[in-house]
Amino acid sequence: MANLTPRQIRPRRWTSLAIVGAAASLAFAGSVSADQSPVNHKDATLWLAQVEGGEGGEGGEAGPEIEAMKGTEFLTAIALMEGHLRVGFALYAEGRADLAVTHMKHPKDEIYTDVEPAFAAYGVSGFADELAALADTVKAQKPFPEVEAAYLAVMQKTSAARAGAGLSDRLAFDAIIAVVRVAAEEHAIGVVDGKIANLHEYQDAWGFVETAKLMAQSLAASADAKISEAAKKALAALDGTSEAFAGLVPEAVAGQGDVLLAAASAIELAAYGVK
Repeated sequence: MANLTPRQIRPRRWTSLAIVGAAASLAFAGSVSADQSPVNHKDATLWLAQVEGGEGGEGGEAGPEIEAMKGTEFLTAIALMEGHLRVGFALYAEGRADLAVTHMKHPKDEIYTDVEPAFAAYGVSGFADELAALADTVKAQKPFPEVEAAYLAVMQKTSAARAGAGLSDRLAFDAIIAVVRVAAEEHAIGVVDGKIANLHEYQDAWGFVETAKLMAQSLAASADAKISEAAKKALAALDGTSEAFAGLVPEAVAGQGDVLLAAASAIELAAYGVK
């Protein structure tokens, strides 16, 4: 799987940001079961709205006890938490601890509580302690290696939870679609008339899209030709969203968030035949 390095970041930080890509790849290694084939207070509402009623709402093999959080909801929640952490880590690597800290707090404060009951139902471990440790490390502005280690510890846990749940590739595609749609909502708040209206929401959108790309990269490595082909089409659609972003702390953005909704629709079409 290719490393994913944040785009259009100040050159003086490329060495640190290469680590962001490496950490991201590690977090998604083997994250989707091959054999079974927003961010602030409103995030939970947004992602739940995106996944309700979809074709991928089944709970997989976990049984009726997790009716309150079906498979797509679970995968979407994990991905949104990762998106927050990913942008927070990238900001910290840029030396922007002041901006990173809130992104590191949001997964625990706004999403994790709703997801926590599902961990036991899916037979996987939670990561509340790791999330808290990462947030504390960033808040204290610890040296980068300490933050990196705490970040990797969380991402390894999220990857293990995704893989251990044993959900189908179809549900993974549905989660990608939901995440990109949430990103579109965040981008619409973050960028107005080409100018940054809410930097935090814009950054959330960036983190969610980067996470969606990594999920698609994992699926593209599938031995199933249909899944791999659909994932490659998803990646192409996500690559087409680059105009909607201009680094992590821009003053203006040329592209509109409409491209994110278009990408979500293209991914949905690409995944149509995936079971």
